[in-house]
Amino acid sequence: MILDKCIVGWETVEPCFVANVAIERAFIMLGKHGTGKTTAGKLMGGLYSADAFRFYDAPKTDMIALAGIPSPDALKAGKFEFCHHDNTIWNAKVVLVDEISRANKATQNLWLEIIQERKLLGKDLSYKVLVATMNPQSYSSVLSLDAALSDRFSAVINIPDPGEDADLNSQTMEILNLNINPDRAQLEEATIQALKKAVKATRDSYDSYYADGQVRQAVFEYVSSLISVVHDKSGKDKERVYISRRKPVQLAEQILGIGSYYHTMGATRPLERGAQEAIMHTISGPLKIDPKIVNGAHEKLREHLSSASMTHEERLRLKMASLGSVEEKLGFLKREKKTVAKWPLADLEKELRDIFTSIRSSTPGKIHQLINTLECLDRPTSVLSEAQGFAILQLNKWVTDNIITQDKRNWNKDFVVSISKIRHDVVSGKDKRLVGRILSGKDVSVDHETGELK
Repeated sequence: MILDKCIVGWETVEPCFVANVAIERAFIMLGKHGTGKTTAGKLMGGLYSADAFRFYDAPKTDMIALAGIPSPDALKAGKFEFCHHDNTIWNAKVVLVDEISRANKATQNLWLEIIQERKLLGKDLSYKVLVATMNPQSYSSVLSLDAALSDRFSAVINIPDPGEDADLNSQTMEILNLNINPDRAQLEEATIQALKKAVKATRDSYDSYYADGQVRQAVFEYVSSLISVVHDKSGKDKERVYISRRKPVQLAEQILGIGSYYHTMGATRPLERGAQEAIMHTISGPLKIDPKIVNGAHEKLREHLSSASMTHEERLRLKMASLGSVEEKLGFLKREKKTVAKWPLADLEKELRDIFTSIRSSTPGKIHQLINTLECLDRPTSVLSEAQGFAILQLNKWVTDNIITQDKRNWNKDFVVSISKIRHDVVSGKDKRLVGRILSGKDVSVDHETGELK
């Protein structure tokens, strides 16, 4: 974990926190007072230069606090520009909007354009991350967040209460040790540096996932199916929950982002884990949908993300394993021979041996195709040697059945020479066309007059 050097009890929410900082999406931290929300926001500010962090107490924020005042000189010249002060939003990189749900509706509306368009009064903003903090609705001074505003936030992270996920006594000791500590400043700096590394690694992984068409398609299929299921089930006993067109996009980005965090941490099935958390932070919590409905849909649909969590080679192996017939597998090996040839030898041998065993027991006529395919791979394997040995046995049997046991009384010398040559060519595999015909079970017979095959 990264944040545990400065904040206690955030183990379950760190993935979503780091992911949203990495992919630069606006999000809300929802929790009771004293749970570390503001501290986390200030740690984010440490990712950039000291003058790039902006802290706004939402109930007291107005247009002057955000933009400054219009410049008289610029107005005289017919330009709409502002006189900046040291806390205007224009050059900010990290924006922390504290207690946004305590602001009145007019003040909340100031943030609509800022979050959705990254603009203020039509002018571009350069911030990277915007995060708002909120207390639960149970607080007397908390106002409900406007639906249009809350929909613009990509995720709502529910911050655990102290002791919620751990022994309260041990957690209290951790809090005391972290906060009453002469090395507190050094701990914060170490956390910021670790956070920087985690954010960069997560962003790199996100960009890689984002560029992978197969990963995107798998996530799209999962999201579209989940939204449909949740929409239908959430309205069984009451009016259906409204799910805006922003939510599928936000959910897909959250899956990729949180999955990227888990990928950098070496977790198995990172996209599945990312999806399980993303549906809570983006769908269930913000839209007040029963977690059982959302989790149930996830369990049915998570296999969409299984192959997306794999490398290209792993996906190919999964694809090959799913093929039923020998013909399909041999065709697959030929099409993907460049990638297949790079598989670890033990894995390749296992796949090939399964095919060889199937051919030997049920379709010996395919042995020639297998040999040709293995030769195309241009990689020596024990299965190739065994398949060639099996083929020689099959050819010897054919020669015995079709030549040696024939009536020899009318054979002349030339015919015997011709037969001997045919036998040599067949058994040695010199005549590929002939070998292929024999091994594939096509009718091949000897003309006793000419010694030719027909």
